[in-house]
Amino acid sequence: MDKRLNPKISELIGTHRGNGTLYKTDWSLVWELRGSLKEKEYYYKNIVPLMISIFKTKFTPKFRSGGKNDCFGIQTSKKKVTSFFINYGFNPGRKTNTIKIPEFIKKSNKKIKLAFIRGYFDTDGCLRFDKNKKGVHNYPKIEFTSASKQMIIDLTNLLKKTRL
Repeated sequence: MDKRLNPKISELIGTHRGNGTLYKTDWSLVWELRGSLKEKEYYYKNIVPLMISIFKTKFTPKFRSGGKNDCFGIQTSKKKVTSFFINYGFNPGRKTNTIKIPEFIKKSNKKIKLAFIRGYFDTDGCLRFDKNKKGVHNYPKIEFTSASKQMIIDLTNLLKKTRL
């Protein structure tokens, strides 16, 4: 596994910031990335290839219980995965109101920042269309959500500084 920060790693870190979790059980450390049941194709076409390219190991997403309507995603206690997140400064436990963009992402080059934004957008962002003055839904809006005020501040600053 390459420990240098690159766009693929940055994108995975972005997805982790959105829908990832790292937690301890009685027997191991576990990493999960969960999304809607409607996101099966996204996991097979995007997340699995991304993880294989980083970890050089096979991953199989599957149905996960939990949430209002259950979900779909990847769960693993593979040491190379859990150690990866620990090495990048992520600690096990609740993150809902405390997440922020890591300093190493903020201080990185444009490609790294954009990859992080892509990963975060894929998990906690959306594109929707508002009505225009004629009542037609053709006014695009990009939105992000987060329970963490610091994440909103960090993302706003990163988007302002990372002009496309």
